[in-house]
Amino acid sequence: AGKKFILFGQDLDLVIAVIGNVLSWIVHRFFSSYLPYLLPTIPEEDANASNNNNTNNQTKCIAISRPGGKEQLRLITLKPGYATCGYNVGDGGPFVQTSKDEELPPNTVVVRIHAFSINYADCCIRWGLYESANAFVGWPIVPGFDIAGIVERTSRGSDFQVNDLVY
Repeated sequence: AGKKFILFGQDLDLVIAVIGNVLSWIVHRFFSSYLPYLLPTIPEEDANASNNNNTNNQTKCIAISRPGGKEQLRLITLKPGYATCGYNVGDGGPFVQTSKDEELPPNTVVVRIHAFSINYADCCIRWGLYESANAFVGWPIVPGFDIAGIVERTSRGSDFQVNDLVY
């Protein structure tokens, strides 16, 4: 394993997360009109969704673009054909292009999420302190390790059926 860079006796990733949180708090507290500049754009986000009333079939999610406080949480609508996914599906990012015509990877399901919870791990991710999330996913991240919903599609090898309730 390579040697980690240490700054002020701390791992560099931890120092960057703390700086990001402090910067986020300062901008939110004292310069709130500049907050949109602190939130990077997400390429998969549908920038026209707020002007369009026909987004019912598009995925909506909470996205975190970088470490920080609660002001980093944003409700976004993804472009048509995009969905959120686990880090082990697709290329490791939180979004994947979907098509009803494409075959899903083995042992995979598509779930229409009706509820999710934010737990301590999700808070640590938002703060930038969840090392494996940073390593395997990176930014942006979609929180919500705990979900409940209905299976919409299944792949070969899956033990689930369409319309199964999952939680």
